[in-house]
Amino acid sequence: FPISMGKGGTTTSTDGKKPQFYRQAELYFPDTAAARKGMATEAFKKVGDDFKNFATGGLVGLFAVETGTE
Repeated sequence: FPISMGKGGTTTSTDGKKPQFYRQAELYFPDTAAARKGMATEAFKKVGDDFKNFATGGLVGLFAVETGTE
């Protein structure tokens, strides 16, 4: 699955202030079932277990579903 990050892997703000979040990753799946299947793999669990080693400021997870034709 593709992963995309902002410039340098960091997020930016429109007002020039320090962004609320340092890094952002977007994971794309063809549908919700595929996302659930992908996130249930042993490899994905290993990634999740590793967050404590670098996400010292906490972690925010969002799940969104695209709708429409565009």
